[in-house]
Amino acid sequence: MNTSYKNCSSNEFTKVLAEKERLFSIFYKKSSDPILFWQEGMIISANPAMCKMLGLSLADLQKYKLDDFICKDPNYYATFHALYLNGSAEGKVTFTTPDVESMPLNIKLNLNILDDCHLAIFYSAEDRAFKDRELAESENKFRNLFEGSLEGLVLWNEQYEVVDMNPAAKEMLGVDKDTIIDSFIKDSCKDCKLERQELKDRIGRVSGTFKLKQKNDIEKTFEFSTLHQVFSQLNVTALKDISERLILEEQLRKSETLHVLGELAAGVAHEVRNPLTALKGFIQLLEGSVQEDFSMYFNVITTELERIESIINEFLFLSKPQAQCFSEEDVCSIMNQTLDLLSAQAVLHNIQFIKQYSDNTIKITCVPNQLKKVFINMLKNAIEVMPDGGFISIYIQRIEDEHIKVSIIDQGAGMDNDKMKKLGEPFYTTKERGTGLGLMVTYKIIEEHNGRIEVESEVGKGTAFHVLLPTAQKSNDI
Repeated sequence: MNTSYKNCSSNEFTKVLAEKERLFSIFYKKSSDPILFWQEGMIISANPAMCKMLGLSLADLQKYKLDDFICKDPNYYATFHALYLNGSAEGKVTFTTPDVESMPLNIKLNLNILDDCHLAIFYSAEDRAFKDRELAESENKFRNLFEGSLEGLVLWNEQYEVVDMNPAAKEMLGVDKDTIIDSFIKDSCKDCKLERQELKDRIGRVSGTFKLKQKNDIEKTFEFSTLHQVFSQLNVTALKDISERLILEEQLRKSETLHVLGELAAGVAHEVRNPLTALKGFIQLLEGSVQEDFSMYFNVITTELERIESIINEFLFLSKPQAQCFSEEDVCSIMNQTLDLLSAQAVLHNIQFIKQYSDNTIKITCVPNQLKKVFINMLKNAIEVMPDGGFISIYIQRIEDEHIKVSIIDQGAGMDNDKMKKLGEPFYTTKERGTGLGLMVTYKIIEEHNGRIEVESEVGKGTAFHVLLPTAQKSNDI
């Protein structure tokens, strides 16, 4: 290392020199390689490793010349010729101990390394070959671990440039390794919204999380942990995709919330149901004893009481397991029955149903009435979001061998991502008179059928609800 002392004061220079001498002294004494200094042929100093190899004390060793221990063969002359020609040299020599034991050693020589003293470092050729083999094996093990790791691993340098990444990281980040080597880390994540300095600050931390929107517009969340200086000037960041874990945690949170609300709702529903029954009875008695002019009010009261009763029944459905028997049914037939029930409502709203089934009959194991309830809820929602009329498309198709997909697609106003994320949450609704119970019940039924619901929507274009169900399921009571 070249260091300028031009601007150093005498005291500063003395301190720097003393520190360098201290560090060199530690290296010199602790080194496992034999090291000696010689001047005008005579050995003037040697480290403990040198004394140990020769079996001599430092005082005894200082009585010898360097040539006393090196056989003057062609290797000797070639090495020392290169030393006096270039100021340094490296070669192989035959070393002879005082016990007349000969051993081949590698030697490194430097002239005038300290004042007029010259430096010689000896090391075993076999040891160096062994160390080289160990290093190669270690590198090979690291490469296998690096390439085979299930976690994404990214190597980067002090300039925050990507040096290498393993296949798992390439797949997680959705990038081509060959195109991002030597590029800034941020360029590896095209959709990363962090500024360069902010990214440096974040990745400089030991651990954290970040979000990345990939080419398919799916946002993923990654957990990262960083180790600095794992190699010379190299750092490694381990990535783990925790998107699915977060989804499961959110589902668990919703499930726990639903359970608590269900228990609360059940208590309220039972308390309301008894007086509601009394109200309905007295309304029917009063209806026959008043003038016809007031009969229209009784119709409104009866309708609203029935709506309250319907909401109470949905509360009770959510609050406790339902004893239902599964049976093998034709999902196309269930959908046709549902469309017949809602055809009059569709005509009133100037809406046409367009249906397309991949087969005339598609058998699944289900509870028919519950599945019909799901389709009614979804179709009624689709009708209500299309006040100007239009088309509602219904598709039923097999996907792979063990699942079917039922798609209900409307031409309504659509919704943004924030609203889509809240669908199915307790009491969330986008309708003026809605309670949010319809979709809660829908999600619960599909969950009990070991299925799932996927939603696609675009503002101004409409919404598609996809119900995925297994074609075969063991019959059991829920």
